[in-house]
Amino acid sequence: MAPAAKLYEDGERLLLQEKYPAAREQFQWLVERHPESDLAPVGRFLVGETYFRSKDFEKAVPEFESFVTLYPSNAIADLGQYRLARSYFDQMPTVERDQKITAQALQEFQKLIRLYPESRYAPDAIVKIETCRLRLAQKELWIAAFYVRQGKYESALPRFDTVIKEIVNRMTPFRRFNKQGDSTMRKDQ
Repeated sequence: MAPAAKLYEDGERLLLQEKYPAAREQFQWLVERHPESDLAPVGRFLVGETYFRSKDFEKAVPEFESFVTLYPSNAIADLGQYRLARSYFDQMPTVERDQKITAQALQEFQKLIRLYPESRYAPDAIVKIETCRLRLAQKELWIAAFYVRQGKYESALPRFDTVIKEIVNRMTPFRRFNKQGDSTMRKDQ
């Protein structure tokens, strides 16, 4: 049985050479054969990373979920959460399709911000959160437009209301800030 460090080194070398299945095998052996090793958490993350880099996001998801569940305080836990969210995000379908994956991406990016607010991945997560919200709003508008074309206005209205409420809720802090700034300016005149 190869030592943990050897499996890790071999896996890392293969990963850099973009030989993802072979790298994955090394990391899986590391995790299975040396679960008590200090390298096991990173090995578990890297199993997911091999799937992620080969764009097999469906298989990456459970690997990253496992990593963030088992090692939430690991030094790279924020990266694991980010990769989990990105694995959903990179599968987002077109607007006319079911947006369950988009909603999951949104939830995972929000979790990253909540758990790791100082993470170097937080700024990108914030941008991706807005992208997810926009896609979900587009879906609601797409459905509403369908109902309008069918003459089913009563079915369209709740969809429009959902989008309007979402926009108003997101704009409220900006309005407060704007009113505060406006008041400060008028006070100084």
